[in-house]
Amino acid sequence: MPLPAPLLLGLIVASGPARAATPEDEEAGAELVVTATRTATARADAPVAVELITREDIVASGAENLADLLEGQPGLDVERSYLGAALRMQGMNPDQVLILVDGERVLGAKDGVIDLGRFPVENIQQVEIVKGPGSALYGADAMGGVVNLITRAPDEPLRADLHLRGGARGTADASASVEAKGERLSGQLLAGLHQSDGYDLTPQDEATTASAFQQWDVSGQGRAALGPNLSLAARGSGMRRNLQGVEVSGGGAVLDRLSTIEELQLGLTPRLLLGARSMLTLGASGSLYREQQLVDQRGATALDTYEDHQERLGELSAQLDRATGERHLLTVGAEAMGVSMESPRLDGGAGARGRAALFVQDVWRVPGVSGLSVVPGARLELDSWYGFVPTPKLALRWQAAPSLTVRVSAGTGYRAPSFKELLLRFENPGAGYVVQGTPTLRPETSRSLQLGAEWAASDTLWLSANVFHNDLSDLITITTLKAASAGQPAQYGYTNVASAWTAGLELAAQSQPAPWLDLKLSYTLTESRDQSLQQPLEGRARHRGTAQAGFDLQKLGVSAQARAALVGARPLTGDTDGDGVPDAIEAPAYAALDLRVEKQIWGRGAVAVGVDNLLNAGDPTLLTMPPRLVYCSIDLSHPRRTGA
Repeated sequence: MPLPAPLLLGLIVASGPARAATPEDEEAGAELVVTATRTATARADAPVAVELITREDIVASGAENLADLLEGQPGLDVERSYLGAALRMQGMNPDQVLILVDGERVLGAKDGVIDLGRFPVENIQQVEIVKGPGSALYGADAMGGVVNLITRAPDEPLRADLHLRGGARGTADASASVEAKGERLSGQLLAGLHQSDGYDLTPQDEATTASAFQQWDVSGQGRAALGPNLSLAARGSGMRRNLQGVEVSGGGAVLDRLSTIEELQLGLTPRLLLGARSMLTLGASGSLYREQQLVDQRGATALDTYEDHQERLGELSAQLDRATGERHLLTVGAEAMGVSMESPRLDGGAGARGRAALFVQDVWRVPGVSGLSVVPGARLELDSWYGFVPTPKLALRWQAAPSLTVRVSAGTGYRAPSFKELLLRFENPGAGYVVQGTPTLRPETSRSLQLGAEWAASDTLWLSANVFHNDLSDLITITTLKAASAGQPAQYGYTNVASAWTAGLELAAQSQPAPWLDLKLSYTLTESRDQSLQQPLEGRARHRGTAQAGFDLQKLGVSAQARAALVGARPLTGDTDGDGVPDAIEAPAYAALDLRVEKQIWGRGAVAVGVDNLLNAGDPTLLTMPPRLVYCSIDLSHPRRTGA
């Protein structure tokens, strides 16, 4: 079967800058994704499996931010700590999973953690999740996979939306948007306000478990058709987030910690259709991330500090997609990126790096074998710290039967050391130690194999299975550089000494036994091993299961959803006896349950009530997840259609 190149390229033009398909794009009912190939592709035809969370899924979940949304997703592990909500995938660390917004990197990692709680969902159209190394297409930091947040685009001639939610612990959320869409011009503006008092799982002391926060965000995007073959898309967003928490130092001092985070992102994407079989996409984007931290010691000033951290990122890209002959869709591209950080914790106060890359991928439909596509690809990245880093991949998709799809992929990935690991200079005289970066660190690397199958057993039952194995080398870990001596603090630094592997099995099932009932089940088995310590990697649960039931009684205008997660025991380490030597700890299994019921009102709105973490899972040390939250919300929409 020849490649439908003119149709595919037309969908790319219509979909805008790395966005979900508009209603016109989906006339055939196909779900389009971009993360697997960097090109708009029907999800069923993607050479690697793409897990998709649609806008309907987001609304039905009642989640207000990305952390809440991903917490109940199959095979994903959201771990909360003082760093924020971190994501693990297939047993890989948070700093080995790349987070994108419309295909662009985001800044603000703390100890490798991008806090998922800072991404509100009101502006997300869909979330695309690709597991396994993505470095062949996206470069550094995509060792374990890629999560791409596709922002909303206008889909009505004129529409306004309002969302309000209130709940326990001072929780309040509000967002509003207005959009317009014409034949040549379209645009959208959206603003949101979010706040919470945080929570404290140890009320017997002064310290808080999770900080109170207030956040506002605003975003806008527009698209113009400048000609029959040329379109231009622009987007921008801004966010300010204030955090207030209390800590208690090892010496018993009470510290009030205040943080202000500010973020600005801008992007411009022209697209040019070069005939019926080629598309050129250009991109220019920039980001600014700033975090100011103030620590105020109660009743004293000895531990008072103020720090100002700033990061800047600029990216340029060019990508050509061309259908050649009857059986090839070739993608070639180039990228250049510069990133810098200014922080008092860096040696010299600042760090900078640049990257340039060439990448290529070919979707080849093999002649003589029905339904077989082979997708080789490679990326050659030049890093200003490490020189050339090649990351090849090979994927295979076979439509073994009309209802059975088999996918196999193998690839390599790498993670570049952070500025902290390279340049950190941090002294803690009270505790008697110094931590310093190591400029000679090598990148972490991975090799991965994924084997999966999807089977549409009937019109109402869908099954999938995936087996994975990841080998990790040159993992960066902290080590003792010099033991403490008389009058001299201990010195710690970073080194490439660790190696590890993760492997497992992912099973999922979805059924719609009745028009009003939708059921989803998943189970993930994750095995891991730290080769250096000969023990399982910390924090990885061997067994994890999820279940979801959705009810939609259209005649009554009532819908409901129940989401449950059952997570097995997790290996951890900690000093339980105070002798300074880490001891093995096993965090117990836990279950989490969320419920939500919604009622349509006035034909253009809805009211909902819900409970997050109904079973109140969590404890102060081993599972610092938010306690039970009861909330209610109201959504109002005012669409105006052509001819109305």
